[in-house]
Order: sequence, then C-alpha cells, then structure tokens
Amino acid sequence: MVELNLTTAKKRPSAVARLSAEPLDDEARLRQLGYKQELTRELSLLKNFAVSFGLLSMLTGLGGFYTYGFTHGGPVSVIWGWPLAVTMTLTVALPMAEVCSALPTSGGVYFWAGTLGGRHGPLYSWITGWFNLLGQVGITAGVEYTVVMYLQQVISISEGRYYEFTRAQQYGLYCGFIILHGVANAISVKLLGWLSVVSVYWHVLGTLGVVIGLLVIAPVHQSAGWVFGTFIPNPDTGVNNPFYLFLLGLLMSQWAMTGYDTSAHIAEETKNAAIAGPVGLIMAIVGSFICGWMFLLSLTFSIQDPANITNPDTISGGYATSQIFMDAFAARFNGNTKPALAFMLILFVASNWCGTFCITANSRMLYAFSRDDGIPGSRWWKRVNPTTGTPINSIIAMGAAAILLGLSLLGSTVAFSAMSSIGVIGMYISYAIPQFLRLTVARKWFKKGPFHLGKFSLVIGWIGVFWCAFITVVFALPNQYPVNSQTLNYAPVAVGVTLIFSLGWWLLSARKWFKGPVRNVDVAVKTACLAEAYQRGELDDASEPFTKSSDDGELEEAPGPVTSSSKKDGIPLGSRGILVSCAGGKENIAAREAIDVFTQLYEADHPESAAAPSTSGGDVAALLAAEVADLKDHRKSLFYYHPTGIHSTVFVEIKYPGSPGPCELVSRACEAARQSRRAGTKLCNRFYPVESTCYASLEKIREAGATLARERFPTTGAEAKEGIQFAVQYEHRAAPGLDRMDVINAVVNNIKTPPHKVNLSAPQKTILINVLKTTCGFAVVEDFKQLLKYNIRLLATPPEEEEAKEGEGKAKAEDAEGADEEQPAPVESAAEVSEEKVEQEVEAGKDEPAAGGSEAPETKAHV
Repeated sequence: MVELNLTTAKKRPSAVARLSAEPLDDEARLRQLGYKQELTRELSLLKNFAVSFGLLSMLTGLGGFYTYGFTHGGPVSVIWGWPLAVTMTLTVALPMAEVCSALPTSGGVYFWAGTLGGRHGPLYSWITGWFNLLGQVGITAGVEYTVVMYLQQVISISEGRYYEFTRAQQYGLYCGFIILHGVANAISVKLLGWLSVVSVYWHVLGTLGVVIGLLVIAPVHQSAGWVFGTFIPNPDTGVNNPFYLFLLGLLMSQWAMTGYDTSAHIAEETKNAAIAGPVGLIMAIVGSFICGWMFLLSLTFSIQDPANITNPDTISGGYATSQIFMDAFAARFNGNTKPALAFMLILFVASNWCGTFCITANSRMLYAFSRDDGIPGSRWWKRVNPTTGTPINSIIAMGAAAILLGLSLLGSTVAFSAMSSIGVIGMYISYAIPQFLRLTVARKWFKKGPFHLGKFSLVIGWIGVFWCAFITVVFALPNQYPVNSQTLNYAPVAVGVTLIFSLGWWLLSARKWFKGPVRNVDVAVKTACLAEAYQRGELDDASEPFTKSSDDGELEEAPGPVTSSSKKDGIPLGSRGILVSCAGGKENIAAREAIDVFTQLYEADHPESAAAPSTSGGDVAALLAAEVADLKDHRKSLFYYHPTGIHSTVFVEIKYPGSPGPCELVSRACEAARQSRRAGTKLCNRFYPVESTCYASLEKIREAGATLARERFPTTGAEAKEGIQFAVQYEHRAAPGLDRMDVINAVVNNIKTPPHKVNLSAPQKTILINVLKTTCGFAVVEDFKQLLKYNIRLLATPPEEEEAKEGEGKAKAEDAEGADEEQPAPVESAAEVSEEKVEQEVEAGKDEPAAGGSEAPETKAHV
C-alpha cells in the first residue's frame, strides 16, 4: 500500500465566515460550561436583540429623564451628552460582547468574573454578583417610577389640568406596575419572545411617529445654533461650575444606556447564543443610539418656549417631555393640548415594555447567582417552573426587592435620580470587574468565541474600564446643593452598604463555602469550581470555534468532500468507518497499518479492484505515474484516515459504498488474527466499528437514535412481533459535558418497547456508542460475543503468552478485590458472556492503555 501523508494547515476562518457559520449547538456548549439546560430556549437573534432594545427603551429612558438633563446644562447637555455617553458605552459593551460570545450563560457578568478571576474567582464573582443585583434593582425601580410618571402625565393631559398623585398613590401604582410586569415574565418564555418583537415594532414605529409628527406639528423650531450650542446654567441646583453641571447631566444619557447586558442574561434562552447574544447586545446599543438621538433632536428643536417646559404651574407640572408635546399642539391648534395625549400614550406603552424586560434581566441574574448558592434562599430562587420554563421564584424576589427600594419615594424629592444613580453605578461596577480581569488575570488564557475584537480588544477594554470608574465617581457626587435629608444622593450610601455587606459576609462566612460558579453536571468527572476548570481548559474542549465548522483548516494534499465545514475533531459527520486504538504518538503509522488490513479484506471480496495494470504495449512509467496519481487522490481511495485530536486514537473512514461495512470488516480482521495468531499490524490495539457519526449533543444523538431505531429495530413484521433483545455499550474519549445515562436514554427511548427490550444477559444486538470529543459514532453489532473479541492484539497473542497474561490478569483482579469492597457496585457490562475463555480475554485486555489515552473509556449499560 502507498503510505498516506496528510498534513493540515491551521487556517483561521474569517470573521464573516464564523458569524455566518451553521448554528451552534447551544446545549452542548452550555454543558461544556458546566450547566445543564433548564430554561426553555425559544429566543432567536431578533428576539434577543428585541429584549435588550426594549429594556434600553429610549422613549422611556430619555423621555423620562429629559427634565433632569435639560435642567443640568440645557440643550448642550441633552444633545451632546447622548453621543458621548453612547460612544464610551461601546468601549464597555464591545469587550462585554466578546466575553459573552466565549461564555454565553445566564450569569452574565457574575459568571464571567468567577471564571476569569483565576484562583480568586469566587471572591470576584461574589462582589460582582451583589453589585449587579444592586444595579438591576436600581434600574428596575427607576423604570417603574417612570411608568408612574407617564401615567400621571396621561391623566393630566386628558383632564386638562395637573393631576398630582399623593405619595401613597404614587407608591401604590409603582408596586402595581411591578406586579403586572412580573406576571408577564412568569407566564412563558414564548410569550416573552412575542412581546419583545412587538416591543421593537412599537419602539421603532413609535419613535418615528413622535419624531416626524412633532416636527410637523410644531409651528416654530429652535435654531441649530441654539440646539447644538446653548448651555443653560441652573442656579436652583446649587452647582455653579458648568463642567460639573454637564457631568451631572450625563446621568440622563448613561441611565438610558444601561441594561444592555440583558442579552447575556437571556443567553440560555437564546438559540445560537455564542453569536446571537453578543450581536444582539451591540445591535441594541446602535439601534437605541439612532432612535434616541432622533428623539432628542425632535424634542429640542420643537421647544416653543424654553422657560415654560420646566414651569411647575403648567398642566404637566414641569415635566419637560409632555410639556413640549402640549406646547407644540397648543401653538398649532389654538391652545388645544388634548391631541398631545397620543404622543404621551406611545411613551407610556413603551415604558411598560421596558419595565417588563427589566424584570426579565434581573430575575435571570438572581436565578444564575442562586444556582451557585450565592444568595440566601438560593434553593428557592433557582427553581424553574416546569410548566412555564421560567424562574418564577426569582421573578417574585426581584420584584419584591424593587418594591422595597421604592419606599424612598415616600420621603425624598430626589428619589428618582438617586434610584437611577444606584442603578448606573451598581451595573457599571459589575461591568468593569470581569472586563478588568479579562485584561489582567485571564489575559494569557482567555479563549475567544466566534465574536471578538481581534487586536483592538485590549485597547478598547482598557478605555471601557476607565469609563466605568469615571462615571462611578461622578454619579456618586451630590447633584443638588446644599445637601440635606431631602437632597441627599443615596447612591454612594447604597454602594457603600453593598460593598461592606458583601466583603463582610465574605470574610466572616462566605469564603468558607462559596466557590463561585460551580457546575451542576459532570461533577464526578470534571472540576466542580468553574474558575479552576476554565484555567485547565475544561470549559473549552472545542477551543475557539464552537460551531459545527472546524478550525483545523483544509487538507493541503487531499482536498475533497471532507472539508472544514463537514467535520468535527477531524472526523466527518455522517460518515462510517473504524475507530482505531493504537500506540500513542504513532497514530499516522497505525492508521496506515489498519488501512492495509482493511484493504486486503475489501480486495478479497472485490478481486477486480486488486488487479495489476497491464504493462504490455504501454509506457510503464506513464502507467505507474497514473496509478500513483489515483492513489494520491483520496476521492478514489477505499479508506481515508483522520486524526481525532486525541492521543492514541485515529479514525479510518470507509469511502466506498456497500459492503463490507465497518462491523463486517472488524469482525473479519479479528477472526483472521485469532486463527492465524497474526494481527497484521504492530501498532493497532482495538478496532471499534462506526456505522454513522453525528455531532455530540443530546439533540443530534436523539435524532441519530431515531434513525437507528427505524433502520435496525422494525415496528412491523415478524421480527417486530417477536421483539429484539438488545444491550447498549457506551464509551467516551475526552467527551464533552454529556451524562452517560442521558446519552444512552436518548438512543434507547427511540426503540419501541414492547416489542423490543433491553436484555443484558443474552442480547441479539448490541448498540455501540462512542463519543469522541464532539463527535458521536454509532454501530449495531449482531453478536455481542464478537464485540469482546475486537482486541486484535490480544487475539493474535500466541497461546503461551496468552496463558501468562491470563494469570497476570487474575492476580491483578484479586488484588483489586479488596479495594473494590469499599466502592459502590459497578453497573454491569452491556452483556454477560458465560464462556470462560471470553471472560479471560476481556480481563487480560483491561491491562492495555485505553483508546483515549490515560483515561480509560467508560462502559456502562442501559438499565
């Protein structure tokens, strides 16, 4: 045989290719990250974007805060503060999207801080989690207060007079809206997805309607010089420094641009999360910037009387946004302000979408934090309702927290700005921590996902960290002087309490039991603490590309149907062949030996394929060159081998259709070795037939199991009536986060019982399942006894050596008996074979290295 010489070129896919690749297997990636799929995954990229876009809600954030922005610098603060805040926000959001792509879980910033923090990951995740919860509650409280204020303006416009809520009424409505939005979240994820899409249309069309309609209706427009260049001081704030006043006015823009991490918090409910999450996040910011600036420009250009929009004696009571609407309509329609109700209703409905998605984000954060037991009552908050697929207990808890924070409405005139400051500071501290860790602690071992910033990652990341620190200081400063109980900015108090509480609890107790993000699957075989697991590479078995396309590049010398888009770990999906366990470090040579063996068997059935070319009357050199060219063209080869990326394992693909198939080839090779006592190979140990392969996720394995059941376990006819007795043998080599019994059940549950049923003692067929990193192979062996003889090296052992091995194997078994007494009884093998000789062969074969390297493959039965 001509030796095959296959080399691979490490060719990195372009960004466009990665982002347009086949959808990721989210369940497999999530399990790789240490968690099982519990939330219902119903959201697409559009819906993920829609939830974040609806939460940012420029009609709510900018409309509700326009009065604050205008009284802290006038048009300059409003118009220029917005693009400044959004530009700097992108330096925070782009690195966040990069990390979200690599680690798409509901924990978001909390999970990232824990996994990127190295040996101090638990402490970082603890602090990040508490600050994020504080920020989430603050943002929710500010939004729900805005909903109440919009309702007040709707009533005032409809009645033609300022309708003032009492403090009790205000607080009661505030609580009522929180409950309403919580109920909308609790019903189902599918409903939430539908609401998010409706919200996008409402915000886009509503913004266009308000922007265009207001500019058309307003009879007078301010000049561009006034809109873009006028700074209006406000002596009532007690702040005389224009720059300080402008910085305080940034709270309007920065508060409106907070909460975009929602795309990360709903990653476990999003399909293709490693791409949809980060792309949805950035799309939400860019879309909000465009809509928001249009809205601000329309409002500011349409001001009829700048002194009137904050006048407390008007119908709006000094609420600038609605007063601009009313002044424009009054100027156009001879004092009639009632039509302004239409614009105000658009804003009111938009604010309800925003409140709904605030509850979505903070409940998912609490769920993720509780999943790792990071908060009192975790066992309650991490429960997912089996009917709705939503964390109802977390929704209730976060709603209750916002209701408690809303008590400040009863005793402070600056409660709204304080709530907003708390939200912004808490959120941006939690944004900065994982970003800082990504740039420092995890700089060398962070593995990027499909979406990343390339060489700009570090520069943009450091700018974002600086901005987070800067606004944290600015928004903790007093925004009104003199400072007293009525004008106190409670934000630094809330931040200080959170910091003291979290650090104090950590030092006194939490450091002894809180391990940061911890896996809830595969605990027995992988590192439980995910911070440690990430450093060891356990969270990234698939490295950078988590798509079904490979990062291995294309074969240089053998281009053909096996390309980077059709294989995983070097093994083609949907192929058949033989998995070869061999001597470590000699995989290429072992593969060629195996191909020699299988080729001889194939040629025995197809003598015409082995006929030598005739040299009579022809150019011998030309004929030989043609034959060598045919052999080098792997599309004309009978067999083709693929490195698996696992030590001492290689896959030999069968390229021809028909027979002999994998099981027949392996059975005949082993039978020949047994009869002749010659293996025909020096480096191959075991052969594992594979009749088909698929991507190693439960979803794909379930589909493959259904196909296997249809083809090999009939539901009609005599064989179906009698029923087939079968067993399952499962083995893994460097498997992803798949539970053994979950995989077995995914296959077995497709086989109708009755008539077919599991029989471990005397199965007529045995289903072989081999999981190899992220590829799963299947085969059905008719005679299970043959399966135990697939150790070709053992079968070729001379009788005298075999007897020596048998004795050695029995001695080792006796030595191990005492140690096994303290261990739980193992699950029986997929079948028990009574013949003593076969049992001895199997026992002796256990002394060999496992196909996966140092870790022996696991063999269990479905019971």
